[in-house]
Amino acid sequence: NSESLTVKRASGSRPAVFLLKPFRLNEVAINIDLAIENFKEELDFEKANELAKDSIFIPLNYAYQRIRKDDIVMIKADGSYAEVALDDGRKHQVSINLKNFTRQLDDDGFLRVSRKHLVNSKHIDRIDGNTLYLNGDLYSILISRSKRGEILDQFPILKTS
Repeated sequence: NSESLTVKRASGSRPAVFLLKPFRLNEVAINIDLAIENFKEELDFEKANELAKDSIFIPLNYAYQRIRKDDIVMIKADGSYAEVALDDGRKHQVSINLKNFTRQLDDDGFLRVSRKHLVNSKHIDRIDGNTLYLNGDLYSILISRSKRGEILDQFPILKTS
């Protein structure tokens, strides 16, 4: 029927509520309250995401340690574990594979440069052939051939004659 088609089309726009005609005044008031509550929940969720956007919590000694994403130099895969190397030299090993870590990190500033390495582009200091040097040459990572062009395209490179 046309009513269900209308509801289907409207739901595609993700409305806060939906009123069907004819409506009663008390239904309108209830739906307005519902829309306000939905809006508040959405704002709270966005605020929480905004607070956590610059960090990630990793399990450490039966607790969760907040680590700023900017402090992560690289993540190295080791089977079903990942080693998180920080810019202060500390390393943390977590029980997660690199694919899931990448998905949960959800940050475009991190580049998958090989099967085993995810690097923070902010810590790349030098690119020499197929090698990336990170954090003042403290770490050197080989770039896989298939990823080299894709990685170089991420950076503005001064072209000389």
